[in-house]
Amino acid sequence: MREQYRQELIEGMKELSKNGFRCFIHKKDPSFLFGFVITPNDNVIYIQRDSYEFRGWSTSLNYVPSRENGSGCQCFEEPFQDITTDIILEAEKEGLRFARKLKAKLYNNSEEYLKNMWHPEDYEEVI
Repeated sequence: MREQYRQELIEGMKELSKNGFRCFIHKKDPSFLFGFVITPNDNVIYIQRDSYEFRGWSTSLNYVPSRENGSGCQCFEEPFQDITTDIILEAEKEGLRFARKLKAKLYNNSEEYLKNMWHPEDYEEVI
């Protein structure tokens, strides 16, 4: 089942890539069901399979880590089934709304995120 979910993530990311997103998936261990997306607005959205995998996918907007707010906030209360452009754009909007409420400091751009992420060599771009 995990391989099916991973394939679902890759296919969703391929579709997003066609629509102006940059998508990255963890390559070191194929059982890992997560990655991240850089939106056309240059925000970073983390995507992972929900803890209860049958429920779908969940997203969080990444921002500069802090003691007060951690490193990201959940975009939706409930997981979703399909990774689509519309859903990821809505996730970005909801995540930004919540991050602003928290007064979290957003990354200046995705390059700042990429320079500061742990083990960037563990990810590959999905095109």
